[in-house]
Amino acid sequence: MILFLVIQLLHLLILSPMEFVAYPEFFVYPYLTSSGWLPYRQIIDQHFPGLFFMPVNFFTLGFINPRSLKILSLLLVIFQSALIYRIAKSISSRVYPLIAMVTFALWQPFFSGNHLWLESLISPLALTSFYLWRNATPFWSGAALGAAILFKQSVAFPIFILILITYFRRGFKSALTFAAGAVLPLTLAVCYFGYRGVLSDFFFWTVKFNFLYAVQAATVPDWTVLFKLLLPALLFILALFKSQPKRVVLVLAVWGLILIPGGLSRFDFTRLQAIVPFLSLSLGLLITSLWSAKKYFLFSVILVAQLAWFSIFYIRQENWGQYRFFDQSASALVQTVTSLTSPGDEIFLLGVQPHLYMLSGTYPPGSHFSYQLPWYLPFTQNRILYSLASDPPQYIFYDAAASVDGKPISEYAAPLIQYVKHYYSPISAIGSVTVYESRY
Repeated sequence: MILFLVIQLLHLLILSPMEFVAYPEFFVYPYLTSSGWLPYRQIIDQHFPGLFFMPVNFFTLGFINPRSLKILSLLLVIFQSALIYRIAKSISSRVYPLIAMVTFALWQPFFSGNHLWLESLISPLALTSFYLWRNATPFWSGAALGAAILFKQSVAFPIFILILITYFRRGFKSALTFAAGAVLPLTLAVCYFGYRGVLSDFFFWTVKFNFLYAVQAATVPDWTVLFKLLLPALLFILALFKSQPKRVVLVLAVWGLILIPGGLSRFDFTRLQAIVPFLSLSLGLLITSLWSAKKYFLFSVILVAQLAWFSIFYIRQENWGQYRFFDQSASALVQTVTSLTSPGDEIFLLGVQPHLYMLSGTYPPGSHFSYQLPWYLPFTQNRILYSLASDPPQYIFYDAAASVDGKPISEYAAPLIQYVKHYYSPISAIGSVTVYESRY
């Protein structure tokens, strides 16, 4: 128990000093939904509605700040570490559970473990589902993975694969029970949106838009990302051949691999977080197997390689102890907005991170919010222009330095910029952000 707690503490000590990143969606969506705005009709988003249904959304807005979300992120990590220990202990009662925890402590930060995003929430749910699946409780295992699909549609793929695996391994009844649990969360969500009268909007943005249009915005990883994945990929492959028992490592591999497609559309380490617990369990089993087989040389090489890989990654970190999106420039911008407006006023943020609405107590014009992303604007640009014309805000804040995937905002949002410059006059600047005031 002492070693268990020491490893947990070590993991916290590794993560806590790193820059914490909670993306603006975690702030602006709860803010707008708590004000009565309707998801998918007034708040445009292409993901399934997990961020709208998160329990944090039902607390007062004072709870939704970067420090509280960092605490939430650390608690999720500790929960996964403890569950990894429990799962590993059910496989082997020797040193494997502690080794698996240490492996998780090394690799979880590497896979953007200091970032809170959708996969940060999918990861503990997928691991919980795996634990329940191993313990032959198919309904609750399916329900845990079904809860994960509320955050990202791509979880439908592992659900489908696991229904098939459950059918062939445990029979039709278990597969049907697993499927029933898996569809329950989404069924409740669909019923809720039907009751709110936005089911067609929900279907368009989360299904039709993603399959027909958003897929065109998928990114291809550059060589640096692939190089950084080289060691964990090689170790994962080695684990398949050198770990014992073979059946267990194969099951771990399947669960990890079927979660990868969710990170392929916008390929980066943040979107691969859900595979890390399964990678850690596999590598922990590899290290334990090598030690048990007295293959000390290979054991030492793998251990040193992991420590070296982690050390290089860790010392290259920047912005220690900071919160991204909440730096001094953001504070200066908030002060400017609050000096010009009153709580409840409408402003328009063009290229500016939208959590500024929450921080300043303001709202987008025309009861409409959508990110100004290149794959959104062909569908939302006219609606934004209509909102600006029918419900013109007094002030607009435009960041000319904003870009997405290397494309400057001047390239993909030209009509919005032209509108701003035609009907508004610049009055001041905060860094790259220009404050515009209505001419009328």
